[in-house]
This record gives sequence, C-alpha cells and structure tokens, in this order.
Amino acid sequence: MLVQLFKRLGYHGIEDVVEFLMCGVAVLPPLLMLTGFMVGGAMVLFVLIILVAVVGAHAPPPPPAVDEKQGKSERKRF
Repeated sequence: MLVQLFKRLGYHGIEDVVEFLMCGVAVLPPLLMLTGFMVGGAMVLFVLIILVAVVGAHAPPPPPAVDEKQGKSERKRF
C-alpha cells in the first residue's frame, strides 16, 4: 500500500523513496527543533524513521556479488 502511494507521487523505484525519506530525516526535524518545536520535531523524526523501516522491509534484497573466479577468465598474478 505504501509503495503504491509513493509510485502515484512519482517515485518509481524503492531507491527514490528511501532517498526522499532520508532527506526528510536530515532536514525536517532539525529545522523544527531549531525553531522551537521540540516535540513536533521529535514526532516527525520518529514517524520518518518508522517509514524508512517500513519501506526498507518491502525493498528487494540487493543482487548477490559476482564471484571473480566465475565471472572472468583467470588471470595470472605475478
């Protein structure tokens, strides 16, 4: 449901969504706290961290690393 909402907003990949949320974590709570809204900043920080965790749980795992021995011809090392 959350991933579909972000797709409607224009974020096509899970990387875009995580980047958007991490920018929100880095910018919004400090600005709120600097202007005197300490409780609001703390609540926004908590909600954004929960959203990052939820979106990260739906993210596909990264592709496995390619083994150098299988992917390339063997090179002689001197």
